Amino acid sequence: MVRALIEYLSRRPTSSIYVIEDDNRGIAERFDAAALLGVDLGLPPEYVKVHRIAHLENRVDRSKPLIFILRDPFESISSDLRHIPQLIVWLTRRWPKEWAHFIENTREYVAWPGPKLLLYYEDIKSAPDASIRAIGEFLGVPEARIAEAKTNFTTIAGVGLISLPRKSRSGSDVAFYRKRRWFSYQIVAPEDLRHLFARYDSVG
Repeated sequence: MVRALIEYLSRRPTSSIYVIEDDNRGIAERFDAAALLGVDLGLPPEYVKVHRIAHLENRVDRSKPLIFILRDPFESISSDLRHIPQLIVWLTRRWPKEWAHFIENTREYVAWPGPKLLLYYEDIKSAPDASIRAIGEFLGVPEARIAEAKTNFTTIAGVGLISLPRKSRSGSDVAFYRKRRWFSYQIVAPEDLRHLFARYDSVG
C-alpha cells in the first residue's frame, strides 16, 4: 500500500531489489494501474522496495532517503510464519531467527545516515490521512497532491491490496500464534530500541 501511495504522490513507478513476479516493474505497471495512480511509466523509479535493509548491501547510496515501516513484531513475525507448519518453525528455530532479523533491521533503520521517515503499520491502517501527509511531505510533493491522495485513498489502497502476495493458510495460521502468546517471551526489545516499540504490548 505504501508503494502505491508513493507512486500516486510522486507520479513515478517504484521498483524492487528482488526479481520476484516482475516486482521491479512497479505497482502501476504490474497491475495495469498507471491511469488510476497517474504514474508516468516513462520516468525512472526513485524508490526501491526492500524487506530488510541488510539486503541492500552496497547497492544503494546510504545518503538516499529511507521510508521505514515498523509493525508490532509479534504480529509481523506471526504473519510471515503463517504458511509454515508449526513443527518446522520449532525444529528450525525460525521464531528466534526472525526476531533477530527484526531487531537487526530496526537497528539498520536507526543507523541510516540519510533522511528517513518512520511509519507505523497500524497508523497507516487506522489513520491514513496522517500517514499520507507524512509520506507526501517527505517526498516533497505539492500540498494539492497530498489532498488528492487523501480523497482518493480508497482507490489507492485497492491497488496496493491487489499487489499483496497471497500466502496459503493450509499450514500455520496467525491465529495459532495469537492463541499462544508465550511466543512473546522471546520478544524482548533491547534497551536502545525500546522507545520504538513502546506502543506494543507484545514487546517486553
